Amino acid sequence: MFRFIAHTQVIKIANNYEKTPAQILLKYPIDLGHAAITNPGKGEKNMADNICIFDFCLTPKDIEILDALNANLRYFKFTGNSGHPHHPFETPKS
Repeated sequence: MFRFIAHTQVIKIANNYEKTPAQILLKYPIDLGHAAITNPGKGEKNMADNICIFDFCLTPKDIEILDALNANLRYFKFTGNSGHPHHPFETPKS
């Protein structure tokens, strides 16, 4: 499975900001104007790290690099919602 957190470009961007790759990947949707939901069950250190993403902004070049990492996959497919008229990932019927 593709792991964005270990991608060399993500690590390079993280090093530029003296942040972790996880912080970069959390900041990315925020800078695009989206909400980001984290898993708080990973401990207090991770929760503190998650809050430390608001002291910098990714540059347009960083956003461009992260946009290019599209792996064309979904981690959560919402299969329990299959068949609902508003389910976004239905396979088109022929």
